[in-house]
Amino acid sequence: MSINCSVITKHEQPHTTGWHPLHVPEIVAMIVSRLTPQEILLCRGISKEWREIFSPYLQLHATYWNHGAVYKAKFEARLETLGQFVQSLKQVYPIPADLERIERTCPELRSISFFLHNKGMVKTQALIRFLEAMSRLERIEVFSHHDQMVTAFLFSLATYQLPQSRLPSSSSSSTLSPRSLALNSLAIKAAQRTMAFPVMDWSLLEIVLKKHPLITELTLQNIALKKGSSGQGWARSLALTSLFGTRVQRSWDSMRDKVAVIQAGMSGREREDDVTTVLSFKEPTRPVTPVPAPVIFGHIETLVLDRIRLDSDLLTSILSRCPAIRTLHLGLLGSDISTQVWSRCLSNCRQLASITVKAESGGLHMDVVQFWSLAPTTLKTFHVPHSGREIFFSTPRHNKNQFSQALQHPPGSILVSLELCIDILVVDWGVRYVMEHCRSLERLVLGFQYFVDWEVDVDFECFPAWACSKSLKTLELRSIYRRYDQHFDERTHEFMRRLEDLKVLETMVLPAKLISDLSESQDPYYEKFKDLLDQLDHRAVLRDQEMAQTASLSGYSFSIDRTTSLSTSAATPALTQHTEQPTSSEQGHVWAQDGAGPVNVIPPLPSVKEVVLTSTGSIQFQMQMRYLHVLMEALPNVKTIWTPMELYNLDCLPRFKHIHGRFQELYGWTDVELNLGVPEQWINGDR
Repeated sequence: MSINCSVITKHEQPHTTGWHPLHVPEIVAMIVSRLTPQEILLCRGISKEWREIFSPYLQLHATYWNHGAVYKAKFEARLETLGQFVQSLKQVYPIPADLERIERTCPELRSISFFLHNKGMVKTQALIRFLEAMSRLERIEVFSHHDQMVTAFLFSLATYQLPQSRLPSSSSSSTLSPRSLALNSLAIKAAQRTMAFPVMDWSLLEIVLKKHPLITELTLQNIALKKGSSGQGWARSLALTSLFGTRVQRSWDSMRDKVAVIQAGMSGREREDDVTTVLSFKEPTRPVTPVPAPVIFGHIETLVLDRIRLDSDLLTSILSRCPAIRTLHLGLLGSDISTQVWSRCLSNCRQLASITVKAESGGLHMDVVQFWSLAPTTLKTFHVPHSGREIFFSTPRHNKNQFSQALQHPPGSILVSLELCIDILVVDWGVRYVMEHCRSLERLVLGFQYFVDWEVDVDFECFPAWACSKSLKTLELRSIYRRYDQHFDERTHEFMRRLEDLKVLETMVLPAKLISDLSESQDPYYEKFKDLLDQLDHRAVLRDQEMAQTASLSGYSFSIDRTTSLSTSAATPALTQHTEQPTSSEQGHVWAQDGAGPVNVIPPLPSVKEVVLTSTGSIQFQMQMRYLHVLMEALPNVKTIWTPMELYNLDCLPRFKHIHGRFQELYGWTDVELNLGVPEQWINGDR
């Protein structure tokens, strides 16, 4: 920023002749790339010439201030002067006065977010006029917890008339109908205040999607999605008439036949249950003309259904009408989806590249290998963030013709990013399948159990070598801890030793309790290692006592030699007989290493640069310095270690400062950062 300011100050007075650096677009672009919108505004105010130079780079994203008359007046005054640079507006109340002001002052508006908080807010005619005028609008987001308000808004979106003169002048405008926006993203979200989510009719969305052929992204959140509820027709008709009058009711009724035509290609059962009720507030008055096939929405590429209630038939119907989906996010709430649904859904979507499936309640049944077998060859990302025991692995079954092909291209072999937090045993067949067959992985998140009950009997085979040893860069191990988990599965040691196969691993995420359980287990392979950790802890306690005693003596100064990893006390020779002080050539270790020395619970991973320790979240657990000894010994090239606040209990700051100080004394010369918190990408949800 200082470089930019110096350049700006140097050329504060514009040159009338000669070369001016701000007349070079590349220089201006480089400067603007380091400026915030507020700083670009300051640059515009320096001179008239600077206003012309920096104005094309100004893009504002604002939240409409509706709370308080004074603040709202100030915001609207700013909108009058800077509205031409506004690209997006959030929290807009669709009242006529505000819509007219936005239409007049924000001609370049591309994204708008409406907030519908009361029943008298949606003025259909005013909203239709606004949509007719905003031809550059690309994204619309609707936020409300009233299903009638959402229905009214979608009605406006589906029935407005866009003049032909307002269509974009690009070459792609020929594909647009005279009644379509440049809309390519539609999001409808509801507040989660109660378990009774707003009810939305998918058939109305079908009309909107048919009306807007440029929509490629559809997002629905916190909604109960249905397809025609026969018990709500009269109530919805009465509500529509009372809210918008008889004129809108007549327009609404005129759309019934269009809905019926869209759905006439369904099966007989669907026509009987749905066509006569969807958007039909009275019985049809003339026969429906059937069409050979249902309407296909080939323009939908991203479908996000987050916290949605729907049944299996509706899910199958939706995916069957959207064959061009590339990204599918399916977050279910209280829905029962059987294993057979996927064979019907995935057969219709042959371009899927990313799938995320999760369920907070209800039944989500899935056989992972069967799912991968049915998925298209374009699938590169498969995420199951959290789910119950209904998701499982099973051994793939192949006939003689499929056997040779399965050996060359087993299910899941082309996946690049895999997230399976399905709480499977570490010795389960599924863990070994991922290690052996998912050979293209670059990111893996695996949720497993390394505690076993005496009733569990699993046929265990040796863990195979990692097939993704030369591609996996991020490994995240998760585990769910329960208070009744007592028996530690010693076979977890073998799984951890197989991590040595990962040659290019850069980021590793694992629970801090896993390090504790591994180092405290009774595995004889680590007996010397456990004794050594005990000695290190004991030596640290004695060192603190010695420092306290020395500080109390007058005229005696105590210094710490940072060239050695641990300071030795002459009063405790018995504690040093098993270990030796490291020399300068052994930097990064807290003890001497030889062939007969102690073995770490984590194998050497020289490629790892970043480590994230996670908290248990269910039981009391506190960070210890010995866990950092384990990491520093196994990861000689690590540069960053993240520790969340939950690992330090209530007195997190004092305890972190204590551990951080000790860490700096022992490893300060290694240039390793010990941080309190989590990486920024976790906060932004990009992990």
